[in-house]
Amino acid sequence: MASPELASHHSEPSDGEGAPFLPGVDDESPESLNSDIPFQKHSNHGLIIKLFVIYLAIGMGGPMIQSPLTRIVESIACRNYWNAHDPSQLPGPEQISEGMCKIPEVQREVTTIIGYREFFNAFLSMS
Repeated sequence: MASPELASHHSEPSDGEGAPFLPGVDDESPESLNSDIPFQKHSNHGLIIKLFVIYLAIGMGGPMIQSPLTRIVESIACRNYWNAHDPSQLPGPEQISEGMCKIPEVQREVTTIIGYREFFNAFLSMS
């Protein structure tokens, strides 16, 4: 025998498991639709502008970091070259002048390192 509580649940199809998730066509009215969706009147323009600014900042940061990275690689390659060939030319622990690093041997090593870096960046972005 079924209890009266279970019988009452089966008699109300709108509250049971078989009830539809969305209201039927007859149940919808314009005033109930507007009151159920509080974010319908708000625009997403502010969010889109914020996301665009973040994307722009990240997009501009990549190219802007290339020059300092190149100078760091050039400085390391230059110091290594002068340590191996003529350590008396080195100014000590401070930074080597850029003019000393513009010789073909150092620039060849710098372009090789940057080429490998670009290759591996492109290779990693493919997968």
